[in-house]
Amino acid sequence: MSTKILLVDDDVETALLLRTRLLKAGCDVSLASSGPQALAAVERDRPTILIANQGLPIMSGVDLCRRIKAQKDSPFIYIIILASDEDKSDATRALDAGADDFIARNCSQPEFLARLRAGERIMRLETGLAERFRLESERNHLKESVAAMEQILAVVAHELRTPLAGLRTMSEFLLMPEARELAERDTFLISMNSEITRMAEMVNTLLEAARLNSGVANWQWGRVKFASVCSGALDVVRPLVDRSKLILSCSCDPQDLQGAGDPDAIRRLVINLVSNAAKNTPSGSISVSCRKLHDPQPGQWIELRITDTGNGISPSLASRLGEPFALNSGSVGPSHIQGTGLGLAICKGIAAAHGGQILIESAPGKGTSVIVRLRCDLPTAQSTGQQDTIIRRISA
Repeated sequence: MSTKILLVDDDVETALLLRTRLLKAGCDVSLASSGPQALAAVERDRPTILIANQGLPIMSGVDLCRRIKAQKDSPFIYIIILASDEDKSDATRALDAGADDFIARNCSQPEFLARLRAGERIMRLETGLAERFRLESERNHLKESVAAMEQILAVVAHELRTPLAGLRTMSEFLLMPEARELAERDTFLISMNSEITRMAEMVNTLLEAARLNSGVANWQWGRVKFASVCSGALDVVRPLVDRSKLILSCSCDPQDLQGAGDPDAIRRLVINLVSNAAKNTPSGSISVSCRKLHDPQPGQWIELRITDTGNGISPSLASRLGEPFALNSGSVGPSHIQGTGLGLAICKGIAAAHGGQILIESAPGKGTSVIVRLRCDLPTAQSTGQQDTIIRRISA
């Protein structure tokens, strides 16, 4: 396959002469006469090597080189500057700007082709390194996916084995003839149904957490209407709490606040956080607020705040918040903590996908505030990776 070369020169005669040399060498050559034309051609054609005259109008060859090298996400392009024969400082400026080589405009045909072949060799090495990096990234991603699956299998075995054994024992008992007239038969069936429902929800939540941790979640990016998302989340939780003891409220400033993101994922985040708050708030209130931040950081930011008047969080538990099953692993009796920790783990993944983080402020007996900061101007989901997006400020 011939090397794709973009030749940038406003001198027509020189450009045609160089083009002829390159065509004879078996290269695929396209022409541009200015820096702006070259930038458009680079974006459109993705050349392997760019040869630019230093004395271009509008934008010099060195400035063109600097612009291309500043595009961090673009593929690597080998840049050769045609330096002035008289001004030796052209070569120095070219190399300082990131050029990979320079050639005097009056150089001989053999030297010109030798420099070009050197550039082709370097590009082959660069392509090989890029391919190795891609394969290594895919291998690491596969390792993370396997690790996430192993965690799921371990958790399923730990969390489902005991209740399944109990269900089997109860079902075998209810199948016995003497149990058919038992007064507690309906009570047993209700308990079995409740436990089966709980385990089914746990499996679904486990799978969702695994998808987030392995980076294969299917995000549905779109426009998020935050007032609607938050009020919809509260509508899901309200039937599950005792409204005579617990007041749920929601506010949004401004009321029509919108941003980019996954509406269903953010709704799930609010549901999980409010549900967690309700489990630890026997009575009192839980408020959900949403507002636009005027932040000095780049981008546009939204803050979600879920505040409860509940039991608060012990400092001894703070470091393990957000780790699935970390608090309950092997714990029985009074050491057992209500909940699996999966809800907050999922929230952590959702926040990371939206370029944000979670701040938890709490004190035992004084309630908890969970503050979620999300970027609302991202065009697509960010990699969730393995970074910890939770900041914990737990007072004694």
